[in-house]
Amino acid sequence: MNNESERRSRRFKGAIAGIAGIALLLGGGTTFAYWQEETQTNIGSLSAGTLDLTSDTSVYVYDISGDADGRTSTTGLNYAGKLIGSKSTSNQTVVSGLGSVKPVPGDTYEVDLKNIQFKLDGDHISGSLNIKSSNTSLPTYWAVKYTLKKGSTTVSGHDNQDASNIFSGSGLTLNGLDVSSSTQTYHLYITASYPDTVSGNGSASLMNFGNFTVTLKQNERPSATPSPTVPA
Repeated sequence: MNNESERRSRRFKGAIAGIAGIALLLGGGTTFAYWQEETQTNIGSLSAGTLDLTSDTSVYVYDISGDADGRTSTTGLNYAGKLIGSKSTSNQTVVSGLGSVKPVPGDTYEVDLKNIQFKLDGDHISGSLNIKSSNTSLPTYWAVKYTLKKGSTTVSGHDNQDASNIFSGSGLTLNGLDVSSSTQTYHLYITASYPDTVSGNGSASLMNFGNFTVTLKQNERPSATPSPTVPA
């Protein structure tokens, strides 16, 4: 082989070796680093709202007839009345003391449902309060009215109103309740009068107040389907 051929052969072999070296460099154990950095953001958690109703209500019954003996000032509708019955503990199932009461025409009685307490709190929440008696019909002759107070303030439209809706299947429903994390307190006062205009000498018809049920309910909301966001 002449000198020129030998030089070409050496250059070719050197080129092959160089290519092999690059291949080893790219595919071998050497690693190239890609930059990376991270940060964290604490999203937190969602806490549920509140719908809570006190399980027991104190009840007081007063004789507020004008000539009732032992009348004292009450915390109800500011009548002077004689306490004739009460239910003030959670394990007491009925109002005590009413069995000895014997109404006659001209008598008036007041029933105080005290401390109807609840919490209604949450985004987009609204609710209603319903009060009704298990007795669905009022007796003949008796005139029955109710007043509803929030704290010490009479609720608009609920002052000395006909109470027949409480003694019916639907009950008294109060909408537009305040949404608050604080406890709200309502008081219901019912006055039942046996008119002195009733003639005859028959005994007074039975005034059965029945069992009162208080229900706090979240109002239904219209269903909403989220609309997809279309990129601009």
